[in-house]
This record gives sequence, structure tokens and C-alpha cells, in this order.
Amino acid sequence: MYEEEGSHDEILLNFAKLDFNLLQRKHQKELCDITRWWKALDFENKLPFARNKVVECYFWIMAVYFEPQYDVARRFLTKLITLLSVTDDIYDVEGTLNELQLYTDAIQMYISVSFFFIPWYS
Repeated sequence: MYEEEGSHDEILLNFAKLDFNLLQRKHQKELCDITRWWKALDFENKLPFARNKVVECYFWIMAVYFEPQYDVARRFLTKLITLLSVTDDIYDVEGTLNELQLYTDAIQMYISVSFFFIPWYS
């Protein structure tokens, strides 16, 4: 839109395009690395019922950590959320009622214990 204005600054426009393209390239590389990690886990064969939500999880994290300098956080949290999604799929598909009750109790206990050790006051 800025390019269509008659009074646009050509140098500023070129820098904006360059910045946009560099940032897009950075995100493509991050997603490529995360996808390579996902394929190396071979969940497609090991857990065929697990959903492949790598790109979706990456975009969720992008909504929180969109600044370029947070690439490590984006990679880490995308992997974490993807593994949690697989855990959810296992929970939904493979667990028996007794196993699911034990797992749910363990998670609830962990959350209730963790709550008291997190420094909420800082």
C-alpha cells in the first residue's frame, strides 16, 4: 500500500521489503528445523493416530513470541506444545480408564504442588 502512494520514500520502501523478506526467511528456517525434528521422531509410523500439528503449534507460539530475537523460545515452545498434543492423542486413543485416572491424578498433584513453589509474588 505504501508503494502505491506517490510520495513514498524509495529507500525506506526498499529497507522495509528487505526487512520483511529477511524475517520471512528466518521463520521458514525455524519451521524447517522444527519439521525436521518432528520427522526424525517418526511418529507417523510409531504413533499413526497422533496428529501432525507442527505448523499449527508454531503459529500459536508466533502469536506470543513474534519478535525476531525470540527464536529459541519459539523453537522450544513449539516442540513442547507439539509433544503435549501427542500426549493428548495418546490419552484419547490408547489409555484404559484406570491408566487415565492415574495419569490425571498425577498431573493434578503436580499442578497443585507446583503452584506453591512458583514465586507468584515477584
